[in-house]
Amino acid sequence: MRSQVAAPAVLCERELIEQIERIAADSGFRNSEILRHLLHYLAQRAIEAPAEPVRVKDIATEVFGRSHGFDPQTDSIVRVHTGRLRSRLAEYYSKDGAEDSIVITIPKGGYSLSAACRRENPAASPATEILEPSDLQNASRLLSERIPPAGLAPGLRRTALALLLMATAGIAFYAGSLVRRPQVRAASPALERFWRPFVSGEGTPLVVFSNFQLAGSIGEGLRDADRREPDGLPVIDTYTSMGEVMGVYEITRIMSVFQKPIRPKRAALLTWDEAKDSNLIFVGGPLARTPLRDAPIFRDFEFRNRTSGVPGPSGVVVNLHPLPGEAPIYYGPKTRPFQSDYAVVALTPSSGAGRRTLALAGITEYGTQAAAEFVTREQYIGALLAKLHVQSGGPVPCFEALLRTTMTGGVPTQIDLVSVHQPQ
Repeated sequence: MRSQVAAPAVLCERELIEQIERIAADSGFRNSEILRHLLHYLAQRAIEAPAEPVRVKDIATEVFGRSHGFDPQTDSIVRVHTGRLRSRLAEYYSKDGAEDSIVITIPKGGYSLSAACRRENPAASPATEILEPSDLQNASRLLSERIPPAGLAPGLRRTALALLLMATAGIAFYAGSLVRRPQVRAASPALERFWRPFVSGEGTPLVVFSNFQLAGSIGEGLRDADRREPDGLPVIDTYTSMGEVMGVYEITRIMSVFQKPIRPKRAALLTWDEAKDSNLIFVGGPLARTPLRDAPIFRDFEFRNRTSGVPGPSGVVVNLHPLPGEAPIYYGPKTRPFQSDYAVVALTPSSGAGRRTLALAGITEYGTQAAAEFVTREQYIGALLAKLHVQSGGPVPCFEALLRTTMTGGVPTQIDLVSVHQPQ
């Protein structure tokens, strides 16, 4: 049995970020975007400046979007939600997190997050290394991607994030640097079977994330640049949405469990010469600027956008070979804020001998993020392998799976496996 006393002021290496994500994904947090944002913000502050107390005004402006004239005497939003977060953390550790090795708390009397490591036998345990400065900086970059900047209109918030996300490749690289130590959590048998082709043997998987081609500016607005641009306006081809970034993060996280590095690649820069010698993981649907538009990966499902006569701002997934009881077409979200989306997960042979290609594609970015979460969570992969009738220790066959995700507050909160097709 684990000791209930956590070693004070000890941060347990790279597992800190994983622990924050584990808590945020728990049922007690899943339907509360406010508490998740507050948790990620306090974690980021604990990593960036562990010796500095967190001020109420900082939380009010950066998490809740209050003005700089915020007065905690008349507005109790920070105190109330911090109290809720403190209680929710205690509830988590009394139930689902009772056996977790990392203990996250918010000591009363302040707003700073505390993270400590507990051991089964503290006296016999080796000394725990404190996170190195370089690791802390890299971790803060990952956590900051979860916190949209406050005070901007929704469209500008997404645009501002998008321009910052041109450094996605660097984020994934730094995420890989956090897993260089050998002490990692063991993957479940289901995850090990699913990811075996990508982590066994030599070579580094190539993770290709999508780009949209846009024209315009933050001040004037951005628009699709697939058509001819008037007046010679420059085309922006470095836009990567939040869903793709979180997808790359999820792949990086699961690869860290297997101590396998990845090589991120912006879709616009991918060449098929380099692709043929690597296992490929595509993150982002073919409605974006991605090689999935040209690669023959999807055979039973086809993505179509509004230029193909599809109503609404997103698109559809067409079921080219419906099985009994399946619909011939699945519509993406039509009005904002989006409440649901569809995605396709496909595993196919790659052009290189013995290589595999995994595609994680949503109609919108939310579907893409849900697809990445689907293939990195034991409960989802277990259900998929059961549908595919994968025997213990056996290989995973090629397939195409249709997913439906439900979003709450712009975050996928439920993922359902709608259909699984296997090549004939």
